[in-house]
Amino acid sequence: MKELVILPPFYYGAASYAVAGPEGTGIISISSETLHLFARDLFHNLLRIGFRNTHVFICHQSENFINGMPTDLAFKLGAREAIFEYLEKTKGEGWWGKEDMSNYYADRVKSRDPFSWIQIHPLRDPATRKEYPGDHAGKMETGLMMAMYPEGVDMKRFSKEHWYSRGAVDASKEYGDKVLDTILVHLRACFKK
Repeated sequence: MKELVILPPFYYGAASYAVAGPEGTGIISISSETLHLFARDLFHNLLRIGFRNTHVFICHQSENFINGMPTDLAFKLGAREAIFEYLEKTKGEGWWGKEDMSNYYADRVKSRDPFSWIQIHPLRDPATRKEYPGDHAGKMETGLMMAMYPEGVDMKRFSKEHWYSRGAVDASKEYGDKVLDTILVHLRACFKK
């Protein structure tokens, strides 16, 4: 078994107010600029400590992960900037052009690429997203909550008022367990890379 350090979850993201405004809803949206600065500082510190195999999993709005959404793009940019800054500080300007980097492309195949030191992943891989489509407080998210945090789901409060959450009526712990199982397979695969 690999040794892991698991940092506390980061609960905030660039949610936007696409679903509703914050007044009376409790929706909190942190700007992607703020997230980017936080991520850059966090990753820079992790690199200085000595971490070289950092994995970050983004849950919010990961259905468009390949193209990018504000939260994952902020963390991706912060990671890249932290790596560049760290390499320039430790190896000097022009580090990539120096002779000791002449095997850069071959080393990338061997997973010694410094840009693999910090990897940002969607919580659910493409196959899982296809098998268990995403939603907002619908069948998938509610089922996942039933599986992971059942006391956080009170179906007596269910309402058909909002189109996006109507699918929650079909949610179940069993469905959530299946989604969770696929997520765990994906997480394990990310750590084997």
